[in-house]
Amino acid sequence: MINNVFNIKTLLSKNNVISILILLTIISATALIRRSGSQILEDNYVGYALSLTHKLDDLTYYDSRLFPGFPIMIYLFNLFINNPHISAYVIVFLTAILSYLLLGAINESKENLFIFLFPPIMLDIATKITNEYFSILLILLSVYLFFNGRFSLSAFTSGLSMWVRPIGALLFPSLLISLFIYKKDKITPKLFLSFFLPVLMLMAYNLFFFNSVSPFYQLFVYKEVSPYGNSIGFIQVINDVVRAYKWGQLSIFFSGIFYLGLFIYGIIKIVNHRVILHNIKYFFTACSGTFMILYVFSYSFTPFLENFARYLTPLIILWWIIIKNKIRIPRYVYILIFFSVIMVLK
Repeated sequence: MINNVFNIKTLLSKNNVISILILLTIISATALIRRSGSQILEDNYVGYALSLTHKLDDLTYYDSRLFPGFPIMIYLFNLFINNPHISAYVIVFLTAILSYLLLGAINESKENLFIFLFPPIMLDIATKITNEYFSILLILLSVYLFFNGRFSLSAFTSGLSMWVRPIGALLFPSLLISLFIYKKDKITPKLFLSFFLPVLMLMAYNLFFFNSVSPFYQLFVYKEVSPYGNSIGFIQVINDVVRAYKWGQLSIFFSGIFYLGLFIYGIIKIVNHRVILHNIKYFFTACSGTFMILYVFSYSFTPFLENFARYLTPLIILWWIIIKNKIRIPRYVYILIFFSVIMVLK
């Protein structure tokens, strides 16, 4: 069955294996160095996973804001590895490698390796215990299935993303809009059933553990426990730039300016890529990215400047799918990758 969806021979080609080894070497070496400096935990996913052995009885209200997909995977891997931190790293590395393979299946290119190592945020999320690459993997899987006409499976994968990060669920309205414009006859009740099945399962999970039927329970808790409050992202990012400059937080200031410039550059490239309107695949991808921008920047947690690039890492991959052919990878690419490693280890 899997061969009907993926070309396993192509995925495991010699070029892909070599690229995977390079990627895995850089990620693991950087992660080992970071681990020695205790820069490993983005959030308490490991604690959440360990709490699952006690039916979440000792989980703090603060940690209940975390979506359960990643902790559940850590818990399952730990049954065999018996080291929750190593289990978490295995999942991060595995989802990063699988994401690379999926991107290659979507948009075959020898240059795909570059986007997993630069900008620095892509290497950063691959060397910490965090769920970004798990989310990216599900998003790429949904995109791949859509590109190959497996719309119901794509909808299901989008719904499954709710277990990891809700940003992946935004692919479902993009799917509906794209099909409505290009293929109305493909909009069937099965699409909605496929999407809402994993969402209903998340609601059942929240009801069992937290006495709430909301699939957004974690977001509501996040709002309540946010130590610095919440704001509108479009406004907060400007306020944070001013704050970082006034307070002399130069690393935050220059990093924020760099990623703001990068996203503005990406938006300009996408807007000028007119083929989007004539290609259902690119339209779906661009529509998903637009919803992601609106989601992240319309409502945010503060401080925002330090985190918005991490929130929008899936967008980097989606934009790459669309504009890869319009970007020339510079000859000094190795310097940029070295720059990424230095920035991650700083």
